Amino acid sequence: MKKLTELDTQQYSYEDTKDGEKLPTYRELMRIGLGRVAPKSAEQSMNLSIVLRKLRAKEDFVELENEEFKVAKDILGANEVKMFQVSHGPLMDWLTACEKASDKKPELEVK
Repeated sequence: MKKLTELDTQQYSYEDTKDGEKLPTYRELMRIGLGRVAPKSAEQSMNLSIVLRKLRAKEDFVELENEEFKVAKDILGANEVKMFQVSHGPLMDWLTACEKASDKKPELEVK
């Protein structure tokens, strides 16, 4: 199980931004990157549908099954929708950080 946190965090920009300029959130970038591709198989299509449905949640996080996460990360990594570096790079950094955080084993508390 992978937990995607801080979905509604606006991306950082490499360039100076104007006050009040709206930058996309990770949730918005995932919706664009996953919703506008042609799936290669029925299984991939079903996993993407589940991920996109989960992204509709109101919480600032979602939990994905490992296979759902893998399909989403692979498709976003392939960048078939041709996101520019200013969006794609931070999105992939964030996904990798979420993956690593999810894979950490909880530390045992010693009393």
